[in-house]
Amino acid sequence: MMLVNQKLFNFEQGRGVGLCEFIGELATHLQKIYDTREKTRILQDIPATLRLSDRQTLSFGLIMSELFTNTFKHAFVDHPDPCIRVKATALDDNLLQFTYADNGIGLAANNKEDERFTMGIPLIRDLTRQMNGQMSVNGEGGLTYCFTIPV
Repeated sequence: MMLVNQKLFNFEQGRGVGLCEFIGELATHLQKIYDTREKTRILQDIPATLRLSDRQTLSFGLIMSELFTNTFKHAFVDHPDPCIRVKATALDDNLLQFTYADNGIGLAANNKEDERFTMGIPLIRDLTRQMNGQMSVNGEGGLTYCFTIPV
């Protein structure tokens, strides 16, 4: 949360929030907490020019924090080559497509029932809705979240 607040402060000073740098810093920070041996590869494909507006930074930061935290805590139990891929592209001047994927255990059939009892996925859905965005989830062969949000 401190990192998200720092980025919001920078925006208020007129500098904006660069998406590539923001995600990189957040991923590094959370990896130091949850993956102390740094076994997980984190691959980013985000143009340096993509920026977040003030109204999206907090919600987007919370979504990313939840995704990284869930992946580090649950996805890679005894995984030989854990990997997280983060990709963002501008679909046009007003729309951003963002994909977060891991090669972890995914959503097994019995895990879908557990979704009702966790705060993470409903929180991600609510935050996406608050940003007037769309979200899809694929739980096969790992877990992939795809977001489309206005910028």
